[in-house]
Amino acid sequence: MSDNIYRAKVSEFLCQRETLHSQTGTPFVNVQTVLDRIDVLKLRKAAGHDGIQNENIIYGGPTIDVHLCLIFKAILRHSCVPTDF
Repeated sequence: MSDNIYRAKVSEFLCQRETLHSQTGTPFVNVQTVLDRIDVLKLRKAAGHDGIQNENIIYGGPTIDVHLCLIFKAILRHSCVPTDF
């Protein structure tokens, strides 16, 4: 059930963000996009297999926001997700 809800939210988000980066043709991701997604994270949720809890991202400060933006841009630009991701 929650997978379908998440899938619908992701599809809606991607449809809204059809602005493409002019040089590479990849979806445009900026720090504000990352901040918008961080704002909807819930507190007190169990960590994933990577051990990262939502609180780590929410309270990580502006440095983590920028680094997340950079890694998402790299993933989209190079069409490659790191295996440890």
